[in-house]
Amino acid sequence: MKFFTLFTTVIIFATSALALTDDEVTIARIRSEDEAGAPDILKRACNYNTPCKGYGWSVGLHCGDGNAGCVKGHVYQIGSDTNVCDYGVRKSCQQCGKLSC
Repeated sequence: MKFFTLFTTVIIFATSALALTDDEVTIARIRSEDEAGAPDILKRACNYNTPCKGYGWSVGLHCGDGNAGCVKGHVYQIGSDTNVCDYGVRKSCQQCGKLSC
């Protein structure tokens, strides 16, 4: 019985440790959305000191449109805590205003 209790406790802790947070899921999605051949967006410096507010944007990546302090051609990440992060220039954001053209 003690073995079963210990085994169950270990499984619960392992499962909890492997559970993904909303931000981890967002990061995984960002990696998959980043353009092929572009530098990994997560290796870029993230500037949280941006005037961009991202009003009306959902959690994830968005191209700046020149409104609400967002620079046209830059890619921004909106976190689950509604913080906005500026990753800088992205080719597709400059070319067509979308994450991929």
